[in-house]
Amino acid sequence: MQTAVILPRKCFLCKRKPQPWLPLHNFPPLGEVASLCSQCLEREEFKLISKTEAKEKYDVSDRDLLDLAFVSRTNPHNKGSILKLFMATQVKEVSERRLEERKRMAEREAEEAKEAAEVRGEAEKQ
Repeated sequence: MQTAVILPRKCFLCKRKPQPWLPLHNFPPLGEVASLCSQCLEREEFKLISKTEAKEKYDVSDRDLLDLAFVSRTNPHNKGSILKLFMATQVKEVSERRLEERKRMAEREAEEAKEAAEVRGEAEKQ
Protein backbone atom coordinates (compact mmCIF):
# COMPACT_ATOMS: atom_id res chain seq x y z
CA MET A 1 0.00 0.00 0.00
CA GLN A 2 1.41 3.38 -0.99
CA THR A 3 0.91 6.50 1.04
CA ALA A 4 0.17 9.70 -0.78
CA VAL A 5 2.30 12.74 -0.11
CA ILE A 6 0.11 15.80 0.20
CA LEU A 7 1.86 18.83 -1.20
CA PRO A 8 1.27 22.15 0.53
CA ARG A 9 -1.16 24.62 -0.99
CA LYS A 10 0.94 27.66 -0.08
CA CYS A 11 4.54 28.82 0.10
CA PHE A 12 6.51 27.53 3.08
CA LEU A 13 7.89 31.03 3.83
CA CYS A 14 5.53 33.77 2.73
CA LYS A 15 2.38 31.61 2.98
CA ARG A 16 1.09 32.92 -0.38
CA LYS A 17 -1.10 30.64 -2.41
CA PRO A 18 0.17 29.67 -5.87
CA GLN A 19 -0.92 31.80 -8.80
CA PRO A 20 -0.31 31.24 -12.52
CA TRP A 21 2.43 33.88 -12.31
CA LEU A 22 3.70 32.56 -8.96
CA PRO A 23 3.92 28.74 -9.06
CA LEU A 24 5.15 26.61 -6.16
CA HIS A 25 8.34 24.58 -6.43
CA ASN A 26 9.14 21.56 -4.28
CA PHE A 27 12.25 22.26 -2.24
CA PRO A 28 13.58 19.06 -0.57
CA PRO A 29 16.33 20.76 1.49
CA LEU A 30 13.61 22.34 3.65
CA GLY A 31 11.72 19.11 4.17
CA GLU A 32 9.90 16.45 2.25
CA VAL A 33 6.78 18.48 1.55
CA ALA A 34 8.13 22.05 1.67
CA SER A 35 7.36 24.20 -1.34
CA LEU A 36 8.50 27.71 -2.16
CA CYS A 37 7.06 30.28 -4.53
CA SER A 38 9.30 31.63 -7.28
CA GLN A 39 9.93 34.89 -5.43
CA CYS A 40 11.07 33.20 -2.20
CA LEU A 41 13.14 30.69 -4.15
CA GLU A 42 15.18 33.58 -5.61
CA ARG A 43 16.29 34.77 -2.15
CA GLU A 44 20.03 34.50 -1.42
CA GLU A 45 19.52 32.07 1.45
CA PHE A 46 18.06 29.48 -0.94
CA LYS A 47 20.74 29.77 -3.60
CA LEU A 48 21.65 26.34 -4.96
CA ILE A 49 25.18 25.33 -5.90
CA SER A 50 26.46 22.20 -7.59
CA LYS A 51 28.42 19.55 -5.76
CA THR A 52 31.57 20.51 -7.69
CA GLU A 53 31.17 24.18 -6.83
CA ALA A 54 30.58 23.31 -3.16
CA LYS A 55 33.78 21.26 -3.05
CA GLU A 56 35.85 23.94 -4.80
CA LYS A 57 34.48 27.05 -3.10
CA TYR A 58 33.96 25.75 0.44
CA ASP A 59 36.65 23.03 0.59
CA VAL A 60 34.25 20.29 1.66
CA SER A 61 34.51 16.61 0.83
CA ASP A 62 31.92 14.15 -0.45
CA ARG A 63 31.71 12.85 3.10
CA ASP A 64 30.81 16.32 4.42
CA LEU A 65 27.93 16.55 1.95
CA LEU A 66 26.41 13.15 2.78
CA ASP A 67 24.02 14.46 5.44
CA LEU A 68 22.82 17.46 3.43
CA ALA A 69 19.62 17.41 1.44
CA PHE A 70 19.93 18.17 -2.25
CA VAL A 71 17.86 18.78 -5.34
CA SER A 72 18.48 16.43 -8.28
CA ARG A 73 18.44 17.69 -11.83
CA THR A 74 19.57 16.20 -15.12
CA ASN A 75 23.09 17.35 -15.87
CA PRO A 76 23.10 19.65 -18.92
CA HIS A 77 26.78 18.89 -19.61
CA ASN A 78 26.76 15.12 -19.16
CA LYS A 79 23.48 13.46 -20.04
CA GLY A 80 24.39 10.26 -18.21
CA SER A 81 24.84 11.75 -14.76
CA ILE A 82 22.64 13.50 -12.25
CA LEU A 83 23.44 17.01 -11.06
CA LYS A 84 23.18 17.42 -7.29
CA LEU A 85 22.39 20.93 -6.10
CA PHE A 86 22.94 21.88 -2.46
CA MET A 87 21.85 24.97 -0.52
CA ALA A 88 24.88 27.26 -0.37
CA THR A 89 24.04 28.33 3.20
CA GLN A 90 24.04 24.72 4.43
CA VAL A 91 27.33 23.96 2.66
CA LYS A 92 28.86 27.10 4.18
CA GLU A 93 27.75 26.01 7.68
CA VAL A 94 29.36 22.59 7.19
CA SER A 95 32.54 24.25 5.94
CA GLU A 96 32.69 26.61 8.93
CA ARG A 97 32.09 23.72 11.36
CA ARG A 98 34.87 21.75 9.71
CA LEU A 99 37.23 24.75 9.92
CA GLU A 100 36.47 25.12 13.65
CA GLU A 101 37.22 21.42 14.18
CA ARG A 102 40.56 21.82 12.38
CA LYS A 103 41.45 24.83 14.56
CA ARG A 104 40.62 22.91 17.75
CA MET A 105 42.72 19.96 16.59
CA ALA A 106 45.67 22.24 15.77
CA GLU A 107 45.41 23.93 19.18
CA ARG A 108 45.23 20.54 20.91
CA GLU A 109 48.29 19.30 18.98
CA ALA A 110 50.20 22.49 19.85
CA GLU A 111 49.34 22.04 23.54
CA GLU A 112 50.44 18.40 23.48
CA ALA A 113 53.71 19.34 21.75
CA LYS A 114 54.34 22.05 24.34
CA GLU A 115 53.67 19.64 27.22
CA ALA A 116 55.95 17.03 25.65
CA ALA A 117 58.71 19.64 25.28
CA GLU A 118 58.31 20.64 28.93
CA VAL A 119 58.53 17.00 30.04
CA ARG A 120 61.66 16.51 27.92
CA GLY A 121 63.17 19.69 29.36
CA GLU A 122 62.53 18.52 32.93
CA ALA A 123 63.95 15.08 32.15
CA GLU A 124 67.15 16.62 30.73
CA LYS A 125 67.64 18.72 33.89
CA GLN A 126 67.68 15.62 36.06
